[in-house]
Parts: sequence; structure tokens; C-alpha cells
Amino acid sequence: MATSGRRGRLTRRAVLGLGAGALALGGGAAVANLAGVPPAPVGPDVNALFGMRSSTGHRYADLPGRAGRVDVYRPQGPGPFPVVVWNAGSGWRDDRGYHDGQAVARGLVPHGYAVAAFSVRSSKQGRFPAQVEDATAAVRWVRAHAVELDLDASRLTVAGTSSGGWNALMAGLTGGRDLDRAHVPPPGREVPPGGHAIPEEDRVQAILDFFAPTDFLAMNAQMSPGACADYNRQRRLEHCHLDDHSTKSAMLGVPVLASYGLTRLASPIAHVRPDSPPMMIVHGLKDPTVPWRQSLELYEAAEAAGVRAAFYSVADAGHDLGMMGGGWGSAEVLRSGVPLSAVHATISWAAVAAFLDTVLPG
Repeated sequence: MATSGRRGRLTRRAVLGLGAGALALGGGAAVANLAGVPPAPVGPDVNALFGMRSSTGHRYADLPGRAGRVDVYRPQGPGPFPVVVWNAGSGWRDDRGYHDGQAVARGLVPHGYAVAAFSVRSSKQGRFPAQVEDATAAVRWVRAHAVELDLDASRLTVAGTSSGGWNALMAGLTGGRDLDRAHVPPPGREVPPGGHAIPEEDRVQAILDFFAPTDFLAMNAQMSPGACADYNRQRRLEHCHLDDHSTKSAMLGVPVLASYGLTRLASPIAHVRPDSPPMMIVHGLKDPTVPWRQSLELYEAAEAAGVRAAFYSVADAGHDLGMMGGGWGSAEVLRSGVPLSAVHATISWAAVAAFLDTVLPG
């Protein structure tokens, strides 16, 4: 296992254990417009049997369909708890980004972390930067209701998988600022002098990214041999990620190649700065959908900017969270600005907690 030019054997750190199984059975509370009002009571009591409490069906914003929902899962016992604000990816085709919140909470609650799983508008419901604005609004809502939910607003991580990881990166790096598609800056000037002016209520203290696209224009060239042909065949496309009908084009609202400036503005790698939050990046080397090099180059950009970061390359993993279940063997890990104790030899939710325990304040 490599760690930023330093190699060595890792030992596992002790982590906080707060219950076995941690399966949430929270019922589906009616989804109503609850934006701006106190959250529903945390419960039901049956969740105590599984080491967590759940509070589901909150609305962080009045959005179409199932977008705008937040489901909260947190450990038993006294808080406040650091919270991971989570969004599941779908290629921006779906508005149910909260759907795997229970599964993620099963991994993180035993380590003392709450999970707030949220949904954003799909590409049919809104075009860029709608999804980034939604993710930022979800962060803002969680922070505003942290006291009622027994969450620690000063230790907030935004996270997600694939397009959900993109939502997390863009929200964490920009706070939804300076993304006006009507005034696209020249390439190389995506970040204004002095950085994005993110207000405190929209800031996050860390970003957790699982196999997100980070540089749309580079994706085709980075795909493994034969992967674009398979991608085209499965999705009835001709030009892989750069196709006029790709999920990226649908989210942008224009073909990827039609506006270089807009496509670059929507690429997280363009927004990495020295003051960016710490990042943990995870990607499977056998990912057939988003090329692994997208994450490597994001890590390299973070390292060059002096941002604290760790990058887990998981040899046999593809484009899903199955790698978090164990049994995947060792990972190749790069780290920058964090101690050896902040990373593990294999990827797991314990490894996520180790990184966050290190980089979050307090």
C-alpha cells in the first residue's frame, strides 16, 4: 500500500462502536413541504434495537417530485454527532438520492456518525446548476436544524456516489456560487479572485467522493480499452460520455462539446483551491462507467493545491458501493497532508471514519 511516497504497514485504529447491525427501519413519513419548519420527531423506538434512530421525510426545499427530501439517521445516545450529508448517484436521471441512506448509515452510525440522505432534481427537472444548488440547500437545511436533530453543525461532511459524488464535490467546492450559466467565465477563470465566497451556513468541513466524474471533457480518453464501446451499446450512444445524448449533456442542458466553458465550469476539478475542504476519494480500478483516472487527477489537483486528501484505489471494485462490504483485499492509498493513522490498508466505513476523525475540527 502506497501513501504519498511513503510506504508502510498499517495498523487498525480503535473506532467508536455504537451498536450492532445498525439497520434502520424508519417508516416513510409523508413527504410534505417542511422547508423552514422544525424536523419531525426522531424515532420510532424500534430503531433502538439496531443502534440508530431515524427521522425521515423532511423537506429541505419545495422541489418537484421526490427531490428536496432528507432522511436522517443517527446513533443512539447523547450527541451532538458529526454528520455526513449523503446523495446517491443516478447519472442525474433520478430524484431519489436519499434511497440508500439506511445502508450508508448502517456503515457509519457504529462509528459515531449521523447520516442525512437527500435528493436533488433530476436532469429532467432542472439543468445545471440546479443540482448543485439543491445539494447546497440540503447542507444549509441540515446545519439550520442541527440542534433539533442532535447533530454537530461544525463537523459536517458532504458525500455521495457517482453523480451524487459530483453533487457533493460541486457543493463542497463552490457552495453553489459563481455557476451562472448566463455568464460563463473563460476557461481557467472558473474561480474568481479570492475564491468562491461561500457563506458559513453553506460551508462543509470535508468532502467524501465515491467514483464521481470530475472532468467531463477528459472522460472518453481515460476509459479503459473497449469500455466506451460497451458504454455506447448499453445506452444506445455513439460518442460515449461526450455524446450529445449522454447523461452529462442532459444535466448540462446542452451537448457536452457545445460549450467548452460551461462544461469546464461544471467540472469539479476546475474548482479545487488551497482553501478547499479536505477530501477523501474512493474509486475502483475496474469501474466500467467513470474512469478511475478521474479520481486520480482530482487527488493530484488537491495535492498540488495543498488540500488535505486521501485517495483509495480499490483493485477489483467497479462502479458501486459493494467494495464497502469487505473482502476486497488491500487498497492502494495515496495521502497528502494527513498522517498515516488517517488511512487504512483496506477500504471500509471504518476507513472513512478514520479519515473524518482526523480532518474534522474538534
